[in-house]
Amino acid sequence: MSRGARSIIVAFILLLIWMTLAGWESDSPQTRLLSGLFSAFMLVLALGVAAPSRFLIALRIVAGTVAVVYLVYFVTQLAALLRGEEQHFQRGRPSALMAGIGLLVYGVPAIIFALGTERVGLARFFRPRDAASEDDDRAV
Repeated sequence: MSRGARSIIVAFILLLIWMTLAGWESDSPQTRLLSGLFSAFMLVLALGVAAPSRFLIALRIVAGTVAVVYLVYFVTQLAALLRGEEQHFQRGRPSALMAGIGLLVYGVPAIIFALGTERVGLARFFRPRDAASEDDDRAV
């Protein structure tokens, strides 16, 4: 991704943080806590987008957070289903099915990225061909 594109994305993330914290004075303590956590999450994301090679750990933290949130969402919805609570199986409504789909679509790739290294996981498929072939030659 070009430096200009990264700069625009970081600017939008910082604008989102500012908008989130703009009404801080009138918010309840619980809302302030959630706003602060969301802003910290977005600040770490901005750091990772601004300099991905230097702050790869920031992107891994963001991916790990996304994976954990989807896992918790799935577990809570599955527990509700097992307790016999009514679940609506449609898009936009919380249910074990929708949480499971979210976990598969977002959570699993996020945890693969968060825990992946250069030699393990899917990261090796996204490297340039010459670097991938060198690792394959060393393995033989």
